[in-house]
Amino acid sequence: MKSDSPEPGPAAHGGETVLLRHRAGILLAGIVLSFGGLLIRMIETATPWQILLYRSGFLALSLALYLAWRERERLVQYLAATSGAAILGGFCIGGAMIGFIWSVTHTTVANTLFILAASPFVAAALGWIALRERVHARTWLTMVVAALGIGVMVYDGIGGGHITGLLAALGATFGFAGLTVILRWKRHADLMAAVLYGAIFSSLVGAVVTLPEGFAVPLADVGWCVFYGGPVMVLGFILLIHGGRFVPAAEVTLLSLSEVALGPVWVWLVVDERPSGASLIGGTLVLAAVAAQVLLGGRRRHPPMPLD
Repeated sequence: MKSDSPEPGPAAHGGETVLLRHRAGILLAGIVLSFGGLLIRMIETATPWQILLYRSGFLALSLALYLAWRERERLVQYLAATSGAAILGGFCIGGAMIGFIWSVTHTTVANTLFILAASPFVAAALGWIALRERVHARTWLTMVVAALGIGVMVYDGIGGGHITGLLAALGATFGFAGLTVILRWKRHADLMAAVLYGAIFSSLVGAVVTLPEGFAVPLADVGWCVFYGGPVMVLGFILLIHGGRFVPAAEVTLLSLSEVALGPVWVWLVVDERPSGASLIGGTLVLAAVAAQVLLGGRRRHPPMPLD
């Protein structure tokens, strides 16, 4: 099954001015989402599962309200028409949300974000296995470099007691990559619907696990979860999804790396969480591999089709 057939370019959807606006939107999405690690660090008392419950719950509520406003009287028809691929994608992104929360509460934000930067390479490998998509030799080379970088970070985590956080980040990476492959498999699957299903799934998991310890958390912690799961994540996903329909995939990857680059900076500046030397070395290898893939692997004769 192939998904790289020639498609119309972005210019057909509004010209260079519109394309520039979408590029700016994707860049802004990465900047908005880069505050996630800092917002979690601002939570003082809530456990990782309580954070997952309240953040994902308010994300699901916010997305439901947004879709109700966007679709209005067509909401029921819109949800009924959602394909099984979107539901499966929801499980993938829901698992990624669970892994992200566990990771940033059990290792540094820098470790989590640098490992998540390897998602494009994991997606390439899964796409080759599931869809028989051809992977260029230089892509395999950059994947090896990224794997080496992750190996350095995991080795450092073993010594520092952060191995569960690093493994959770790897799980989140596979979740995001799995969603990407599903969307390549069903090009017209609604990504926003998948995010809604993922938020519902992860909030239910958080509720079940949190049940024995109770749901009571300080109001300030709930406020951070509301702010993170509401305006921050919803705005970030809207910008990313809308812009990603018109901008070539290589550019989306490059622009959205602002999340990886800025996430550790906000934490360092506000709470003085300094990345370790091994994390910086490993993260540099990962980012170098990502940059090489974007610059060398993103040259395609035909940009991908927008997701409808």
